[in-house]
Amino acid sequence: MRRLLLLILFQIFASSVWARVDIILDEGVSTYLSHLVSASLNDNEELQHSYDMGSLILNNESSLYITQSSVLKAHDIQLQRQAKIHMLNGGTLKIETDIFDGGYKRVGRDSLGIVSVEQHPDIFNPSQKISSFPPPAQERIDAQFSNSNNWSVARPGVDGRKGEPGDKGAHAGNIHIESKIFYGGLFLARGGEGQKGAPGEAGGPGGSGYRFPPLVGFFPNNSMADHFPDDIHILYGANGGAPGAGGDGGFGGDGGYISINAERSESVIAGVNFIYDVVGGRGGDVGEAGSPGIAGEAGKVEFQLLLIQSQNNYTTPYQGEFLGQPGQVNTTVTSTNKSGEPGHNGTMNTEGF
Repeated sequence: MRRLLLLILFQIFASSVWARVDIILDEGVSTYLSHLVSASLNDNEELQHSYDMGSLILNNESSLYITQSSVLKAHDIQLQRQAKIHMLNGGTLKIETDIFDGGYKRVGRDSLGIVSVEQHPDIFNPSQKISSFPPPAQERIDAQFSNSNNWSVARPGVDGRKGEPGDKGAHAGNIHIESKIFYGGLFLARGGEGQKGAPGEAGGPGGSGYRFPPLVGFFPNNSMADHFPDDIHILYGANGGAPGAGGDGGFGGDGGYISINAERSESVIAGVNFIYDVVGGRGGDVGEAGSPGIAGEAGKVEFQLLLIQSQNNYTTPYQGEFLGQPGQVNTTVTSTNKSGEPGHNGTMNTEGF
């Protein structure tokens, strides 16, 4: 069982007694800072909360989460390999400490302690946009027939609509560190990824050609019977609607601002044990195209023709069947789309090293 260690040290200065909390997180432990110590309120509108402690020690791969812009004041801060202080909402985190150690005698990104003001992972890498299309104005319309003067052909399916564009990626927050001695670390203020566009709408189904009832005795050019329509297209199925294009990708989120002010640094080498990343988020991908509409089926008619057998001078009925043409599937999307642009890079400022 992983344990969370909390040490409360009592110190006496003059006649006042006050408690300073040393926080030690064991390897792999994750918790919220507000669960461990109470915050005092600041008058600063940007940094409304302040946390005061003695030592803050995060062992390997442990995480301490902060949910509101805050000032973190400590005597010393030690972040072991992949231990992280994470401002989850992309706000502003100010750290005031005598000693900040996230990289002493360590080499490479994976060995460093981390301070991050990137958004929560679910926001930093958002799920795909979902479109809410209103019902189409036209459903499937098949060919209709009442008599030779009252009929209509099948209608093509409606084209699918383009998916909604993805949202812009989340903005990173800001890091301000003031330390008397600085030993490096990994500092992250990357913009979030642009959201993937929503899928396009499926094309509507094409109407089917009219299927006449079997053997109802339609006699072309016979005034005593109900004539077959002159336009054979009543038997044709209509094309399915074109698929809607996927939505545009959202723009990437902007990187944040990092400022580190140290009176002196010890064994700090940029790119080795001191690494920062303020790059803007990548643009979102386009959504998938909708599926093409189903093509309408061919219509059919069965009819009788009167043929004269001249040799015997009498007539005999002849049964025949005629099929129309089915509609076609339209795979050409209705419009174009594009991926999102990357976000703007943030800035980095250092003083004292």
